[in-house]
Amino acid sequence: MAFPVIMPRQGQSVESCIISEIRKKKGDSVSVGDILFVYETDKATFEEEAKADGVMLEVFFSEGDEVPVLSNVCVIGREDESVEEFRPGKAGEVKTAVAREGKPETEPEAAPKSSREAAPSDVAVARKEESASGISPR
Repeated sequence: MAFPVIMPRQGQSVESCIISEIRKKKGDSVSVGDILFVYETDKATFEEEAKADGVMLEVFFSEGDEVPVLSNVCVIGREDESVEEFRPGKAGEVKTAVAREGKPETEPEAAPKSSREAAPSDVAVARKEESASGISPR
């Protein structure tokens, strides 16, 4: 069975990482624990290890590419297996990433503010006017 390797999420604010070095090329033999590629965020550099044995079937990105988190970077499996279902941008990729990470790729939108809520600047102006007139909230 083919096993996709995704770009891990390294924090809540990290949306993409840059691949700085690819250590396993298409057709290379892969063992559990081998370093597949090195990637960096804006603060640190990480190495991604193989979690399955097999052959590197496909690498979807190159060194220097900026890759969105939870995207399939490469696929490990047997030489006769297809990788088309794991290509970035396919519907199967999001399902695979959600199953592995346990959360959706997109964050839910914030609830819209009620029209009755006052903006902070309006409250500050009202309080300033109250203090200028000598009236206290007590």
